[in-house]
Parts: sequence; C-alpha cells; structure tokens
Amino acid sequence: MPTSCLTPTLSAQPDECPRPILRRANRVYAHNRGAADRLIAQRSAFAAGGRQDRFFWRAMNECFAYHFLHNLHYRSLCQQREIYPGDIRSYADLEKIPYISEADSLGSLLPSGDGTAVQLHLFGRDVQGNELSIPLEARSMRRIRRAALNIGHAYGLQSREKVNYIVLTDSQAHERGVGHVWYRSLLTQLTRTRRLFYTGSQADGFGAIIRECASSGHPMRIIGHLEKLAAIAESAQQASEDLGQLPPRSRVFAISPWYCPDKAVINERIAEYFGLPKTSIIAISTIPMQVLPYASCEAGRMHLPAYARAIVRHPQTLEPLSAGQTGRLQFLSPCLTSCSALAILSNYLGRLEFDCPCGRRVPAIAVEGYYV
Repeated sequence: MPTSCLTPTLSAQPDECPRPILRRANRVYAHNRGAADRLIAQRSAFAAGGRQDRFFWRAMNECFAYHFLHNLHYRSLCQQREIYPGDIRSYADLEKIPYISEADSLGSLLPSGDGTAVQLHLFGRDVQGNELSIPLEARSMRRIRRAALNIGHAYGLQSREKVNYIVLTDSQAHERGVGHVWYRSLLTQLTRTRRLFYTGSQADGFGAIIRECASSGHPMRIIGHLEKLAAIAESAQQASEDLGQLPPRSRVFAISPWYCPDKAVINERIAEYFGLPKTSIIAISTIPMQVLPYASCEAGRMHLPAYARAIVRHPQTLEPLSAGQTGRLQFLSPCLTSCSALAILSNYLGRLEFDCPCGRRVPAIAVEGYYV
C-alpha cells in the first residue's frame, strides 16, 4: 500500500521545520488572508460553479496555512505527509490537504495557537462512542453562526416573525456547561423569539407546553434529538394524546445522526404526531469535529453548503473515488480557526448524489453505513 494512502497519525512533537517552508507558509497565508471570511459572508449558501470553487480553494489555502503555522501537531502531520502550504495550487489539489482521521483524533483536537482565545468547548461522541472535545473561539463561533444563518435563509427558514421555541433537553444546566446551548441557539437566531422553553422528554409535560404555545397563534419551532422526538411521539400515540392543530409555518428541527436506516419512518411518525407535513421536519446533522450544521432540503437530502466539500475515498487504499461511487467520506471546511479540523476523514460510508428534486445544483451526501 502506498505510504500516501495510509491514515496519518499525530505525533507529540514535530520535526524542526525548515525556514523556507515556514516563509512560504507565511506568504500563502498573507496572500489568501480573509478568503474564508469572504466565502462565509456570501448570502447564497448553495452557490455552485467554477467561480465558487475558486473562492473555496482560496479559503482552504488560508485555513491550511494558518493551522500549519499555529498548530504544531498539525504541522507534524503535514511533515509526515510531505504536503505544505503552497502545494495546493488548484481546486483539484484540495484532496492533498493532510486530513485527520476520526480514529486518530485522540478524543479531542488541540487548539491552534496557545489556547488562550478559546471561549467554550463542544463535547460529543463520534460514531464509535469516543468522546470528542472541540474548542471554539470568537472567530470560529462567528463564522459558524453566519454559515448557519445563510443556510437557514437558503431553505426559507429565516424570517422576522416572532416564534415560540421549545428545546428538548434532559438537563439545561449540563448542556449550558458543554456549549450545546450555544449550538442550539444558532437555530433560534433564524427568527425573532417570542418565548423560549426548555423541557424534558416526558410526553405529558411536553404536550402541555405545546398546547400553551399553540394557543398563542404564533408559529412554533421544536428542537430535539431524533430519538427523543420519536419516543415522545410513540408514547403520546399510545396514550391517544391529541395536540390539536399547530399554527401555520411551525417546524420541527430533529438533530439526527447521519446514518439512520429508519429515519424516513421516524420522521413520518413525528410529522403525524405534530400534525405537520413531512417537509416541516428538518433534519439537522453535523460532521464530528467540524461543527458546521447541515440541514435537510425539501426532498429530505443533506446538501453540501458553499462552506464545505466532500471527497469519497476507497475504504482500504483511501484513494479518491469518482462521482457516484461509495466509500469513506472526507469533509473539508475552512470555518474553524480554533482547531485544525479543516480536513476530517470520517468513519461514514457514503456517496455524493446529484440532480436532487429540490433543484439545487450542489451535491447531497448519502450515508449508507459506518466503516469498521
């Protein structure tokens, strides 16, 4: 197997980097500085075409050079792969950017820089159940917030009307501590907030809040994990609980795993419980360690926004595969400066789909399982 196809690992100490390479990295960063912010500032979250690809290429060059200069562990990985800032000369070269494998993430990504700018950590688990810790500082949070607003706008989820928000959680205090409240607040910023409720997963108390909000006549947006929403719907149906008619333009944001064979059936059950059309059930997912939110379109597919790209690699050789083939999914995104999550080789097996019924020209991600 070629050395370049092996999954790289992070070493504790990098080799001393030659000064010419560091000077070139500084030149690449200076030449592309601001490209990521300009990319994310675009209102069109699903723009496609050669011009858009060039924007993304410059943003990734900026991000690559930044983390090479500020993250010694990532610099060590680049030295192992013998790929440096300045080697990514075209959009096609993006596949060369050294990636971090989910299996080799060591449970967390070390901050780029000295870590003093980190304001919070998002904690979670990867598909194998390993704990993850993603540091975030102000610039990364600002970029993720802007990207989320643009995606919401592109899907028609952004408006100036007042909305009642209901967030399903087991422990508000715990989630505030790990940063999930900030992450879920991205969804509440799509509209003006009339009232914000945090509630547990007990069907009786949840139903009472739903009915109280529905009586106001304002639209509702319900945020919760897919399995919690499904459990509430099942429990309520067994108890023959009727929520009545929810106000028009109400939505359910179901925080979902990328791979769930029964997702369509579960979404139908949730839609039936809330008395909403299936198109009002919006799946929200994210790539482990990259934080960037993905949302399902009107056809239920997850499209790549302008701020991300995906490469499908052969599960064993890790060579890039052609369009339509199934393999391990690698994700690229220049959003984070807080840690070197610019290129993540995930444990998801999937392919890229085109010609979505929703009419968007950017590819959609179809996850078919996990790489073991």
